[in-house]
Amino acid sequence: MIWHIAKKDWKLLWPMVALVTAIQGGLEWALYGAGLFGEDPAAGALLRPLTMAWFVGIAALVVAVVQQDPIPGVDQDWLVRPIKRTQLLLAKLSFAAAAVCLPMLLFNVADALATGFALRPSIEAAVLKELFVLATFVVPLAALAAATRNMTELVILGALLMVVFSVTLSLSALVSGADWCPTCNSGVSWLQHMVEHAGVLAGACVVLGIQYYRRGTSLARGVCIAGAALLVFVQVPWRWAFALEQQVAGTPAAAGIEVEIAPDASSAAAAAPGGGRSSPRDVNQAVQYVRRRVRRQDAPVSIEIPLHVGAASPDDLILADRADITLESTDGKVLYRGSNAGALATLLTPPNAAGEAGSARQPLDLPGPAFRAARDRADVRLDYSLTLMRRRAEYRLAALDGELQTPEVGRCATVNDRNMVYLRCKTIAQAPFCYSATLVSGDGRHNPVVLKCTPDYRRHVPGFRDLLGFYGADLPLRDRNGTVYPLAAADLGSSYVVFKVFEEGAHFRRTLAAPGVALAAWRAPAG
Repeated sequence: MIWHIAKKDWKLLWPMVALVTAIQGGLEWALYGAGLFGEDPAAGALLRPLTMAWFVGIAALVVAVVQQDPIPGVDQDWLVRPIKRTQLLLAKLSFAAAAVCLPMLLFNVADALATGFALRPSIEAAVLKELFVLATFVVPLAALAAATRNMTELVILGALLMVVFSVTLSLSALVSGADWCPTCNSGVSWLQHMVEHAGVLAGACVVLGIQYYRRGTSLARGVCIAGAALLVFVQVPWRWAFALEQQVAGTPAAAGIEVEIAPDASSAAAAAPGGGRSSPRDVNQAVQYVRRRVRRQDAPVSIEIPLHVGAASPDDLILADRADITLESTDGKVLYRGSNAGALATLLTPPNAAGEAGSARQPLDLPGPAFRAARDRADVRLDYSLTLMRRRAEYRLAALDGELQTPEVGRCATVNDRNMVYLRCKTIAQAPFCYSATLVSGDGRHNPVVLKCTPDYRRHVPGFRDLLGFYGADLPLRDRNGTVYPLAAADLGSSYVVFKVFEEGAHFRRTLAAPGVALAAWRAPAG
């Protein structure tokens, strides 16, 4: 009976299947045609509209096949025919999987092979991607379609779920502030995403079971509404997420790494070129951060805590995934307790080649009242969650039209214009989230290191749209003021790019304390 139901749906929906397949083929062509450097402008221009059409087309096809035999109501002929509910459910899911995922798998594999990747890893990655799309996109769509009779009801239910999600999110942010999502914008956010995906899949299975075996439409819609609210309220606590990441990574603790608050803010500022600002010419002086979003009524004041980092290799990097700060008065009264939740990890500097301790300035935003209460004197405690990044591989490729292909980085190439050398890569594996590129001449001169480090500790979880991961770096030949770096355009013929890829090492915690600190000395300079 499964085959007969699927055959009936094919006769009715084959034009829609053909259209969705054509959209998938066009999107894959655009992704391949755009290449590493946007070689085909037409392909690049089509990426956005084809991506929108891809999502809409798949959603419409899945909804249409489920609603060919709608569950709500009492006027469906399948209710009086001898059709088992399990067979009807399997027929709908099988048709959706075959019509959506099978063409997508073929197009993805063809793109990977044309890009230069081997057949076996291409098929393995494509199968994993299609299973991910099926579990997190197709099945939930089928569940929503099963809870509605037609497209109008589906749109109304979808709008209601968005309203519930938005209201719940607003309430959560109002109550918890910036800490409503402890793992957001951190390297361990993938754990929260996996919890959400698992929750959505479990909810979809419950809805499908209710509809196909009990036809309890009101109950199924209630499950959908409750699920939209739970997506906001069910959050993985930071300590649980970080401890689980330590277990998943399976790396030994970084016992030899020392992080401490510099005893004198002015000396720490002098240690960093530019009055405490990090210099783009030295990778060991790079500090990247994004200040967290806070409520306006908190009147935030930015401070920069001077730190010393020691006992690590010059090739290692240390990421501060989270910093919880506690301010206490001299009599032990807690003036403020908060964190830099919502900020990208700060890159702390390791020692230099001579073994001297590195320096960094940890940015934090404090509410105005807390800063004013502690500006003259306060006891400061920092509870750090840190990650040691170790160099995994190092490669060289020519600065002019260089090419590189390895399992670690994928397929990479370089091109240049008058003021920039562009490095772009595509990989079938997980794209590295921490890497550096340096333009070096044959005689040893080099331009500033370009370091990109956006923590993402997830294991390979493919994206919905594209099988291949895309990343890269821009290597300027002059600074923002127009000053030419040591290597100019005329030197590129004999120059090369040193490309380093880093991987997560140990995850560990450190607690720092500084009694009797005047926070006014740590206030970040304007601008």
